[in-house]
Amino acid sequence: MEERRSEVKIGAQRILDALPIENTLPHYLDLLTLAARADVQASKDANTDPWWYLQRTALKRLAREASALKPGTPELSDALKTAYKDRNASVRLAAADALTALGIDPGPEVSDDVARVEPTTKAPKRSGFAKWAPILLLAGALSWLALGNRAPSAPPPSNPPAITQQIEAPAESAKTDPEGAPLEQIAKDAKRTADAAERSATAAEEMAKPKGSFLGALVWNLLPIVLLVWLMRKFMGGGQAGGVNTKPKMHLEKPATRFDDVAGIDESLVEVQEIIDFLRDPARFKKLGARMPKGVLMEGPPGTGKTLLARALAGETDATFISISGSDFVELYVGMGAKRVRELFETARQSAPAIIFIDEIDAVGKNRGDGGSARGGNDEREQTINQILSEMDGFDNSSGVLVVAATNRADTLDAALTRPGRFDRKIHVGLPEAMGREAILALHAKKARLTAEVDLRLIARRTAGLSGAFLENVINEAALLAARRGADAISAADIDEAVDRATIGGKRSLRLSEALKRRIATHEAGHVLANLLNENAALRVPVNKVTIMPHGSGALGFAESGGEDGDRYLYTRGELEARLDTALGGLVAEKILYGEWSTGPGSDLESATRVARAMIQQLGMSEEMGLAQTAPDQYGQSPFGGEVDSKAHSEINKLLTASMERTEARLRAGAEKHKAMIEALMVKETLSADEIAALAHPKQKL
Repeated sequence: MEERRSEVKIGAQRILDALPIENTLPHYLDLLTLAARADVQASKDANTDPWWYLQRTALKRLAREASALKPGTPELSDALKTAYKDRNASVRLAAADALTALGIDPGPEVSDDVARVEPTTKAPKRSGFAKWAPILLLAGALSWLALGNRAPSAPPPSNPPAITQQIEAPAESAKTDPEGAPLEQIAKDAKRTADAAERSATAAEEMAKPKGSFLGALVWNLLPIVLLVWLMRKFMGGGQAGGVNTKPKMHLEKPATRFDDVAGIDESLVEVQEIIDFLRDPARFKKLGARMPKGVLMEGPPGTGKTLLARALAGETDATFISISGSDFVELYVGMGAKRVRELFETARQSAPAIIFIDEIDAVGKNRGDGGSARGGNDEREQTINQILSEMDGFDNSSGVLVVAATNRADTLDAALTRPGRFDRKIHVGLPEAMGREAILALHAKKARLTAEVDLRLIARRTAGLSGAFLENVINEAALLAARRGADAISAADIDEAVDRATIGGKRSLRLSEALKRRIATHEAGHVLANLLNENAALRVPVNKVTIMPHGSGALGFAESGGEDGDRYLYTRGELEARLDTALGGLVAEKILYGEWSTGPGSDLESATRVARAMIQQLGMSEEMGLAQTAPDQYGQSPFGGEVDSKAHSEINKLLTASMERTEARLRAGAEKHKAMIEALMVKETLSADEIAALAHPKQKL
């Protein structure tokens, strides 16, 4: 159990689980002691090594086989009580079950079981208005200073109130003098009237004049134009001349990721470990004439952990991690991509030791002989590739810079990138196998609170073909489902639904008639029994579940099968024929009970035809066709002509017809079992593996 790699620890745990409990109890006690020490150490350095999962597995077995143990053993009770104080909530739940099974009251949990949301020190994200508020305030302040802090001038009044009174007052008095006035008085009144009119005109002119200076008026008129131009340049060109952003969109950091944060890809870790050994002790390798690879190319399907592995490499070597996407080098204007490459490598040299990580390098490093849609785009891509090659050729062993690239299309890369001296170390990061998936689930479930019934080993068997990213999402979806129903721990039902969401899609609330539900039950039960009633027991594949609840975008029900030993890599002719029988089981079941089949088996026929075509045209499993491969090429062209295609079509139909006849005989012989499974599905809608086995083989365990 001292081995560092998580998959090896889990494999050793499986060996212990297969031995009698009397022989393994001392090892379990040692494991619980080591796990308690690891838990204390984890509180100091946040280590994510899967001790909690090994500890939980041992506790679950102790709870199951408590009758074979001596409850009064001090070492056992002390170990269980210590585990009940563990920081991991799932371990505490398993320890509580073990203590209860031994007749020991666990008491209340000493740790808080409620997940806390860690306070963040990051500033809250500003809204759009808050982002632009400083600019708006600055514009307002400039306007206030330029215009003298006054409101915009209004048109001058034709007759101000005070002056109007002075003009109209004499007229009023004149009207009230019935006998008229002397000439002198009339002259005085006229002079007063003229003076008042002059003062009125002068006041109106003063009010109409702007009080700001010429500079203020200029700023007021130019400010909106300047702001508009600045906004256009910022949004269209990132503030660079000509609307072209020449700065590479790189991210620099010192990652805290370590190899303990990586699971399920142990073979890839071994290859990366060699690079770390070279960086830490180069003299040992140079003495033998070895040189460190200048570039590492990680290739594999999406979501398998290529970026995580590169971050762990930087974290283990305490190097600066500089990441950038390959698409960030692609620009419309020739020369911009090459300039970004130069700036990227210059930044790496200044930050040495550093690791440059180029994600999706196929976006810029495709084979230059493939052509393109525009000559300018090809010139830009070629200059960018040439600049990358030039920078890598300029490295020496003392530069302290390592280039790591990731892609899921390694076959499309230019040969100059992948030759020795450039990306000369190729690491395949593939989909995890069964034990790797179990290790990944254990890694991501460390912070989750799982009930004792959750079996990660079973989940790993059910999730064949899923990447690490999907498995992480399964645990997260299960936690969300548990929180949605107000539970204090993640149950097996939550995990089961999360797996369904990841593989076939979430449940849909469709209102189906009883007749339609019965037809779906007939179809799905036909799939299950065509498999489990196979005359050759070695060809039967265990069924994990069957349901008639609609899922995803089109599935009205499904049956999920999975091998006991995890993934399959080879198939015999008999196994492929058994797959044909299972695929056609739903169609045959509908034909038997309804006299015809519906549109439901459409996807089943597609799957069966694909298998049969591979058997005939690719695998040489037809005596009539011989061993020659007759499958069409990538352009759909047959290499042998129409006569051979017609013969292959006939052979494919023979395979499918023979499979249909075998399956029909099998289902007619098991009609009672078929009827019982249909009724069980109508009542429960979903059947588990144990319920399916009991219906298919009532007197024996599958």
